[in-house]
Amino acid sequence: PGFYAASGSSAVSPLSASSATTLHLSGGASAGDNEWSNGMIVVVKAPSNASSFNLTIIASGSERIDGEQQIVLESDNAAVTLLRCHNSRWSIV
Repeated sequence: PGFYAASGSSAVSPLSASSATTLHLSGGASAGDNEWSNGMIVVVKAPSNASSFNLTIIASGSERIDGEQQIVLESDNAAVTLLRCHNSRWSIV
């Protein structure tokens, strides 16, 4: 369960490392729609050119990532591990 935007991705790729990219942590609206569950972990690693093309991770709706609506990976090869907790937030671990 992770995400990696590879350096040199095509600009037409939905998760391109050749432009600034946004990753939304959104879930389904009803049971069985790939909802996030407490205890789930997501690992996000930025590409080797993240200092030029930042990777922004945005929480869904009123959810937060350690109290923030979004976090930005702006260092080359930066990585973050997120833990789903309390049914409505993510914690950086």
